[in-house]
Amino acid sequence: MDKLRFQTALINWFQRHKRDLPWRHTKDPYKIWLSEIMLQQTQVATVIPYYQRWLEKFPTLQSVADASEDKILKTWEGLGYYSRARNFHSACKEAISKYDGKVPEDIEEIQQLPGIGRYTAGAILSIAFNKPVPLVDGNVIRVLSRLFAIKKDPRRFQVLFWEQAEKLLFKKEPGTFNQALMELGATVCTPTNPSCLICPVNSFCLAKKQGIQEQLPLSPKRAKTQIVHLASALIRQNGKILLCQRKQPGHLKGMWEPPTVSFIPKKESAQRKIEDFINQWGAIEINTEEKPDVLKTSRTHYRLHFSAFRANIRGQSPSGTVPKIDSRTTNDERRATVLGYPTDLSSAEWIPRKDLASLPMPGAWAKFFKAELKGAK
Repeated sequence: MDKLRFQTALINWFQRHKRDLPWRHTKDPYKIWLSEIMLQQTQVATVIPYYQRWLEKFPTLQSVADASEDKILKTWEGLGYYSRARNFHSACKEAISKYDGKVPEDIEEIQQLPGIGRYTAGAILSIAFNKPVPLVDGNVIRVLSRLFAIKKDPRRFQVLFWEQAEKLLFKKEPGTFNQALMELGATVCTPTNPSCLICPVNSFCLAKKQGIQEQLPLSPKRAKTQIVHLASALIRQNGKILLCQRKQPGHLKGMWEPPTVSFIPKKESAQRKIEDFINQWGAIEINTEEKPDVLKTSRTHYRLHFSAFRANIRGQSPSGTVPKIDSRTTNDERRATVLGYPTDLSSAEWIPRKDLASLPMPGAWAKFFKAELKGAK
């Protein structure tokens, strides 16, 4: 391969056809870092409004470090994978305390910050600081697999892909080259039906020459998405609603949601299951005249189906005694336990309706309460 000719063709194409994205109008390492964290496992179109809103609230690294975790999570709400927000928050604090409020320019130092791995480090250093550092993400893996007809599982041969990225890197303009490589994978060398005819580097592509471009990269079979059925109680009293805050470690730590427990369809009644769960804590009465609201959302490898029952306290307010949860034995219940259900009623609080909009919640519940509050006006 004539490497210089490849690099030139790719960069020239990128300069003419690159998408106009807000983080491409800055060299501020904080903003580039933010964009890379948000773009992890999230589509560009989804990220853009979140990126813009975030910078309105947190224009600097210092402003993130000074913010409370609740405010960070609330601003991130809806993007999912909340551990990204927590790590970013912690990393900004470390940058303030250890690096005089600056993003480290050293490859080893920057990877010591929470949430920054080799890819993110490569993106920040090459784009913000023009450091000759390669990067490898899903788009780059796809381009390299086809370019060199690599018939190996990328998950098992990561070193090989990093070596190829290092060899190809245009060290005079590493940031531009890395962005061009990712852009090619995102817009031309796509997972299915790649646009080989308009690819600026198709003459270099070994997979195209062999007619195997759609077979690469090799990917193992994905695990089947499993559905977890959950019953929730929307318990109201005196203009307040009962919500629980997640305390256990995980990407939803700190999030608020209604009391929830899993159930097995066709074997258990969702209504009976949530009643039994809550009634160990305080007597409630499900409103049987209203059908439960249905919420659906996704988490890695799982689809969550919530049946949300409207309920009222029967008699006096609960004493706050925490119910004992029976040990979980079925596969369905084990899956629910992994996802943090049943909720921990020891963290339950009565939340005024006016405060709902300010609490960080999982995306599905945030949308639900936003719509409910809007409808009540």
